Amino acid sequence: MLNARQQPDQFPRRILVAVTGLSPQIVTETLYALAVAPTTNAFIPTEMHLITTRSGAEKARLALLSEEPGWFHRLSRDYALPPIDFTAATIHVLEDAGGRPLDDIRSPEDNRRAADGITALKLIH
Repeated sequence: MLNARQQPDQFPRRILVAVTGLSPQIVTETLYALAVAPTTNAFIPTEMHLITTRSGAEKARLALLSEEPGWFHRLSRDYALPPIDFTAATIHVLEDAGGRPLDDIRSPEDNRRAADGITALKLIH
């Protein structure tokens, strides 16, 4: 049950869900805006999930999670953020009607599959 006075930063499990295309920097920009920029009540997620296409997932792994440039790890270090569960396992790739990873969203059917994939994501365990 939610306490009317409890602020989001007080919850033990705080999930940031981001949907990206080929520009994974939106993840670090959003994390910065939520966790670093506020002067009060910063929201630091305990885990992050990224929903994207096959191409977007590859770019995210290379840009955010790799050793170099590793922008997510660099941001976490630079601002001494507490541990945030964000790994290749929390990057979710959208699928087409046949269950194959979507490379891009190009058609109305791809759009429907993307919407279904986003709403079907289960983060409760």
